[in-house]
Amino acid sequence: MSLTLAEGVVTKLKTYLTTNLATKLTALNTEYNDGITLVDMATWYLGEPSIQSVQAWPAGVIMAEDVEITRWTSSFTDALYNVTIVVLVLDQDTETLRKMLYRYIRAVWEVVLASESSISPFHIAGGIPRFSFSPVFTNNSALYVSDAALTVQLRAQET
Repeated sequence: MSLTLAEGVVTKLKTYLTTNLATKLTALNTEYNDGITLVDMATWYLGEPSIQSVQAWPAGVIMAEDVEITRWTSSFTDALYNVTIVVLVLDQDTETLRKMLYRYIRAVWEVVLASESSISPFHIAGGIPRFSFSPVFTNNSALYVSDAALTVQLRAQET
């Protein structure tokens, strides 16, 4: 049995988001057309970087928060994955920063919804997707930083 479990789900999502998010961001820039421009993620992390280590913005983070193996045999595993996708954004204006976060997390959600056939064996498993937004902080450069997160449940059967 060749299981990928948590590493497999975050790697598949990273590949899919790296390939497809820019197109969705371009579509949202056209839809809103208000001078706020969303650019593609400069990098994706598969774990939590320290803010000081983030060298290029915006940045994405993908983490498997937990894995629940619901059924298994010596040659089969069925598991649920609670995955959090975070977007880290930096801007000089707090209102613009907030709008960017709302739009980025919307884009991530729409891209994840469209990923069903491309991230096999993983697929959206129900549960209740959740968006969350962190407080805004200032860094040493008089810029503001915050993040938005999407938590979604995926399921996979691996053999």
